[in-house]
Amino acid sequence: MSPAEAVAASRRSLGRYLLVWILVAQLVVWAIIVAAGWSASQRETRKFTDGHLVAVTQLWLRNASWRHGDAVDDVMPVPGDSGHEYAQDIAVLVWENGQLVKDSDGLAAGLALSEIPAQGLTVLHHRDAQGHVHDWRAYVETFRVNGQERRVASMLDLDKRYAMAVDVAEHLAEPAFLLVPLLGLVMWWTIRRGLRPLDRLSEEVATLDAFAGQRLDTRHRFREFASTV
Repeated sequence: MSPAEAVAASRRSLGRYLLVWILVAQLVVWAIIVAAGWSASQRETRKFTDGHLVAVTQLWLRNASWRHGDAVDDVMPVPGDSGHEYAQDIAVLVWENGQLVKDSDGLAAGLALSEIPAQGLTVLHHRDAQGHVHDWRAYVETFRVNGQERRVASMLDLDKRYAMAVDVAEHLAEPAFLLVPLLGLVMWWTIRRGLRPLDRLSEEVATLDAFAGQRLDTRHRFREFASTV
């Protein structure tokens, strides 16, 4: 290998230089998307748990008995909406030894109680006073001990669950909405950075006076530019 070839081989590769900046751009995009997704997951988890706490508290407020001295009043006014976006209204039906003893939201009259299973998840159809049918997602559990049986059904309105699902999807999709403009911005910056050696070479060529015998400085030239003079 001639000295000139050895010098050319020891120089940096423009291809490797461009590859490094492409990898840096990908790393930046990946880090931003991960950070945005992590933040969205933390936010939605916090809203889910807070909404669950609100829903359980409201359920107990609607169904706990008032105690006035020695008297117990089972009539409890339903509290107003808390305003929490993820608080799902939970309705509860309780049977003891086959007899309905608790109907937290007055839904039993609009349900086909005989079709409610003894165990598992199901969809129940409730007909309200205006004749409109609403689908409710329910989970039913039956417990038997010492000849006694208790069955509990917890229900939530599927329309409200769908509305919450849309809201959650919108929040979780926010990082994806950032992807295209972010990718364009980072790639523009990467291309601009990667073309900087070519820009410098172009400027040197533009200022070169070949008639005066000037030559390009090749000391810090990339390997691919070794043939320039």
